[in-house]
Amino acid sequence: MLDDVFNGKTQIRIFAQPPAPPTPTPQWTQGLSGQPSIQSLEDQYGVSWRQSPKEKTFFSRRKVIIDCIRTAISRGEFSASAVVRLETLCANGGWSLSQLYKRLNKKELIFP
Repeated sequence: MLDDVFNGKTQIRIFAQPPAPPTPTPQWTQGLSGQPSIQSLEDQYGVSWRQSPKEKTFFSRRKVIIDCIRTAISRGEFSASAVVRLETLCANGGWSLSQLYKRLNKKELIFP
């Protein structure tokens, strides 16, 4: 949480596998367990809130998925529809978010 301060730096716990739905949108846009959303941290602190290599890696991987959702929205799709399509891809393929990221990042999967 933002109230937790370690060595003068703001600390937040990033959930490696957020609760359902499997896409990262709740943590990204609303926050989880009383913590601020990732988007609000980005807006307020820029890159400075991502201190550890683990946080940086987590962020960059999840951002690939979020950017796909945002692209679909910019093309006129409702966010819920884009999320459902990604969830369906994951469910049909038996993929985790990490596996989805790898496919999107390697351009093995084109979305939207």
